[in-house]
Amino acid sequence: MIHAVNKRAKELLNLKGDDVPYPRHEYALGDDPRPAPKQSPPQQPFPLNPSRAAASPKSPKGRYDDAFRHVFLDSGTDYECTQSDLDVTGALARRECPTDSREGREACGKKWFPQRNEGPFVSPRQACLDIYNHNTSRRKPGNLELEAIARLQKAITAGRGGSWGPDLIIKAFCDLDIVFFRGRLRGHVCVRWLPDWSEHRCTTWGSTIYLGDSKCAINLNADTILCKYRQPLEGMFATMLHEMCRADALTQVIEGEMMKCASHGKNFGTRYYAVNKRAKKLFNLSLVVHPEVKYPQHKYEKGEGYP
Repeated sequence: MIHAVNKRAKELLNLKGDDVPYPRHEYALGDDPRPAPKQSPPQQPFPLNPSRAAASPKSPKGRYDDAFRHVFLDSGTDYECTQSDLDVTGALARRECPTDSREGREACGKKWFPQRNEGPFVSPRQACLDIYNHNTSRRKPGNLELEAIARLQKAITAGRGGSWGPDLIIKAFCDLDIVFFRGRLRGHVCVRWLPDWSEHRCTTWGSTIYLGDSKCAINLNADTILCKYRQPLEGMFATMLHEMCRADALTQVIEGEMMKCASHGKNFGTRYYAVNKRAKKLFNLSLVVHPEVKYPQHKYEKGEGYP
């Protein structure tokens, strides 16, 4: 080996190496037809948290039952988050459904969220443009965002190997918020798994309910995502990011102008496709569960959609 290094150093750097006549393998002399011996593969690294057992793969029924349990840091899916992340997101399994009235929704909002949303609140177009610019490939992420991306990549990779549960989406919510929505949803949105509430002959994946005071609840359909869809992990993340696009408008837009964001119009579609493009690049995740569904979007290069 030392002879090969000496020869390479002479060629590249004109450096004279050690001229002691060390013995060398026969294949280095060019007269041995056998290939050089292969090195043994490196040992697998130790897990980051060897004291915690990896989550074992579960059946759809097992995941369905777990969806309605409280979420704790030291059990369920292994994900690096804080107790504060869980408290503001929905770890306490907020299964109580607000009554179908403004008063009922506002009562739940005041019960679930201890602090007000102080804004700043902007126009629908400005809120949409903020998300579009945040998810552009031209922007360089900061350190906190890069750390969140690394945690999500690790968890999604493990999940594709079977190590995940429905608590993952609650534990990962704050990181999804940082990566795709500038961290503005934290403290104003809670996440809940609920049994199927679809109307007859309809399929519902999720919904976002406005609770007043720029707060909202994201509901995930446990039956559709965990039991009926063939790729429940992908379906869970796709539904969550879809509903977070809705939640961004409900928590960031001036309340008097929220009706402009109520439908799947251009303000929603622009967010949706910007988030979808970045999710594909970072995690190979697609929000497009039904390819035949197309949403309109602003064409900024034509001057459309700017505030």
